[in-house]
Amino acid sequence: MKLSLIRSRNGKYLLLTIFLFLITSLTLALPLPAQASKAKVTGSVVNIRSGPGTNYDIIGNIYQDTEVETGQTINGWTEVSFKNINGWIRSDLLSPLSEPASFSIRITAGSANLRSGPGTSHAIVGQALKGEVFPVLEELDGWYRIRTKTGNIAYVASFLAKKITASSSPAGNASVPAPAGKPGEIEVYLDGKLLSFDVPPMIDSGRTLVPLRAIFEAMGARVEWRSDTRTVISTRGETTVVMTIGSTSPTVNGKTVPIDVPAKIVNGRTLAPLRFVGEAFGGQVEWEGSTRTVRITSPPPASNPAAFPPYVKTSSLTNLRTGAGTSFSVAEQAAAGETLPVLAAKEGWYQVSRGGKTLWVASWVVEPVWEKTESVPEKPVSEPGNSNSSLEKEASPENTDAIKQPEQENKPQEEPEIAKVNEVRLSRLRDDKGITVRIEAGKAVEPEIIQSGRTLTYTFPGMELKGLNYIKEPVGSELFEVKGVNEEGKAVIRAEIPYGIEYQTYTENNGRTRVITIPNFIMAVEKKDFGTTGERVLITTLTEAEYTRVISGDRIEIKLKHVTLGRASREYRFGGKVIDRVTFTQENDGVTAVIQTRGIGGSSTGKSGDGNILSVMIVGKDAVPVRNQNLIVIDPGHGGKETGAISPSGYMEKIPNLEIALEAGRILKAKGYQVEFTRTDDTFVSLEERAAMANQLNAAVFVSIHNNSSTNREAKGIETYFYAPADRPHLFIQKDEREDLATYVQRELVRRLNRPDRGVKQANFSVLRNTNMPSILCEVAFLSNPEEEMLLKSDYFKRQAAEAIAEGIDRYMKSRR
Repeated sequence: MKLSLIRSRNGKYLLLTIFLFLITSLTLALPLPAQASKAKVTGSVVNIRSGPGTNYDIIGNIYQDTEVETGQTINGWTEVSFKNINGWIRSDLLSPLSEPASFSIRITAGSANLRSGPGTSHAIVGQALKGEVFPVLEELDGWYRIRTKTGNIAYVASFLAKKITASSSPAGNASVPAPAGKPGEIEVYLDGKLLSFDVPPMIDSGRTLVPLRAIFEAMGARVEWRSDTRTVISTRGETTVVMTIGSTSPTVNGKTVPIDVPAKIVNGRTLAPLRFVGEAFGGQVEWEGSTRTVRITSPPPASNPAAFPPYVKTSSLTNLRTGAGTSFSVAEQAAAGETLPVLAAKEGWYQVSRGGKTLWVASWVVEPVWEKTESVPEKPVSEPGNSNSSLEKEASPENTDAIKQPEQENKPQEEPEIAKVNEVRLSRLRDDKGITVRIEAGKAVEPEIIQSGRTLTYTFPGMELKGLNYIKEPVGSELFEVKGVNEEGKAVIRAEIPYGIEYQTYTENNGRTRVITIPNFIMAVEKKDFGTTGERVLITTLTEAEYTRVISGDRIEIKLKHVTLGRASREYRFGGKVIDRVTFTQENDGVTAVIQTRGIGGSSTGKSGDGNILSVMIVGKDAVPVRNQNLIVIDPGHGGKETGAISPSGYMEKIPNLEIALEAGRILKAKGYQVEFTRTDDTFVSLEERAAMANQLNAAVFVSIHNNSSTNREAKGIETYFYAPADRPHLFIQKDEREDLATYVQRELVRRLNRPDRGVKQANFSVLRNTNMPSILCEVAFLSNPEEEMLLKSDYFKRQAAEAIAEGIDRYMKSRR
């Protein structure tokens, strides 16, 4: 059944809604200009609002890939028109449809206002600086209609800019014109040395494309390939270049540098416009047409790179903001397990690249990834529980306008570079065992090794250093630095190890690889308050450590794998109101920490955003209210006017939700539990009321039952959610309980229903963040999947789901006795 493209909040076309909106629009927005641009919706289901902001009413929804006409942009919101509906959509959820540029302009004024229309009476939507270049879509009376670097349409006064052509383009914004001829006829020199490529330069749309990795590494840059986003991340000193295959908007330190021909993959190598490749790190490019020769002059030596990880990884649904601080708006959200390249760091925030956008994420909610070696986990097909109206199971109260639909596909990958016979290459690894630097030679050689104080110098005669030439790893407040240079026919590597830090050296690979390792160790131990009623112990290690935890009476035992005592004392006497003392013992495979308390009412263990601070949070027995340990609250999702998801055949989610919930409750009552429901018939109950019921009853657990939906009809399977963020102590202290409850139920659902296991996940759902007891939200099956829709109409399948949920709850309850 074909889905409708526009729907109102109750799923029907309402003349009243449209009428009210048309009245409102007289004061909120101007009509779309006659020459409105077009864009495509990128979110799976996107809210249309009556004005430019989340404080305006939702007047309908629109689906992914729908084309709309766009007008002015105000504060990150774009005016749109589709059929007889006019409204506003968040600008980052629209992808402008390309229009051919007739020519380009360069801003000649010190700065120029960009406006929403051709005239000073139109709103200012941005500013352009002197020298910036923009493609012109249309020349009007004294105004240019341009496409900005973010893809939006704007207008600039013609007297503030100058027309340019390819021959007059500034070097930084144009590609090298390629003459007619065969690709192999072009020679590329770097600092006078002829470069050789395993994939030769080629001509595309009149531009010369060259292998990016070969030239960047010859300049001393580190090059990483991200197959999940088809993106090349290159770093040299403090400069980071991000180029996505097929995009004409690469970035240099977060700033877009437009190119007219996108990068592409040819025979496993990334080829990109020569001018951009040569100048991205500050080099200079010259073209000699008579000899078909390109000469690149390297940039000055790179300064030390900033002390931040090359990537970060999310552990739960994470807000990505437009600036470095919570005062900035949420632009989008990253799912749990996403790995994002880091461009910069500022005041506890990381600037990251995602989907061609530059955004910011708090350092304390992500984990650093120092070497991109692990694969990126599969992303969810869609955000859970897409409702047909108010998006009931919102992932965050401040970001409900997009329900993302990431895709997975096989993409060509570049082979990792290995040292050739006469080459030396550097690599680094930061993992739970510590920091490891490897110096790999293309053949077994015996380098000259000199130790002077804390400096190790390796000299490889007749060898040449290739690729990465500088490594800087933080060791507390100090740095572990490794620098490599080529000096008169030899490669020289110098390692500076911080004073007082234990390190080891050894060889691998039959003598081809020299290894320097700083083993993981405890750097600091401290006690801090946790909320108003608890305390926590913070154990800081050099790198993120694996750990296990066992609670026995009033003691908590933590085992840290692959860790040495380092700077830790063997005993800390804190004498706190909850934590009395902590002792450490060195074992063969790590360190054991024993936390002696004055009584444990609740505890939880987690890691900081950097991953190297283990936080053990404990509250005393007096701080934990006594729950009714036999009472279970079951919450059938949606109801009444809130239908929930609707299948292609019209089957509403609220129906199986209620039937499964009532049957699960009947089974639990038969097992001797007291069960209460948030609804027992087809009535509407608000999200706040559902949580309040459970809190007033002081239940042992709260279980919300839902079914899933996606724009991808192939999506299928079971997933279960909990929520226990570290920045909410009253929830985080229940992390283990909430996760255990979710795991028990998920395991039983998968076992009994024999559907794909989509896993246990965290999400900021209203009923999970507002309940005081362990709570979970189950997504039993996908109504949007034809097979699972038929299963959900089967009484047998729904009974099996109810039995699985009841069994999972029962197993959890028994595990806590």
